[in-house]
Amino acid sequence: MNNRSIEIINATSDGDVAAVQLLFRDYAAFLKVDLCFQDFEEEMATFPKFYKLLLLARVDGLAAAAVGLKDLGEGVCEMKRLYARPTFQGLGLGRRLCGDLIDAARNSGFRLMRLDTLKRLKPALSLYHKYGFVEIEKYYDNPEDGVVFMELDLRVENEDTIDS
Repeated sequence: MNNRSIEIINATSDGDVAAVQLLFRDYAAFLKVDLCFQDFEEEMATFPKFYKLLLLARVDGLAAAAVGLKDLGEGVCEMKRLYARPTFQGLGLGRRLCGDLIDAARNSGFRLMRLDTLKRLKPALSLYHKYGFVEIEKYYDNPEDGVVFMELDLRVENEDTIDS
């Protein structure tokens, strides 16, 4: 692990955007949830139209993890599809991507960041809590069971935030 080269980049090139898109498809398959209620296929067909920012983590040059930032309007953004491929889990990629996305959202002037996740994704829930996310009422219609909606006030620095 110590000898691995890890880089987090803003995915802007065609190749990097395609790598993020593939990671998001892997994420959807991993969830084993039908994402039609989120218009997932339209999102994939017009990718990356719905995203303000895409971050890609590479490990030893290989696309390993990704996350997206969606603008919900009125100073509110949403963290979308944080995912690390199983072979790259345990390297801190989720932590780094989460922290970098929060920083980017703050620097872009967003005041709130929202996300949704599943109760069964305990490592993700733990990570979000460590970054200061709190559970909120649902902010969009999600028909799945076990969904947790969360929000982070970006105007407040969380002293307990994990060091990147």
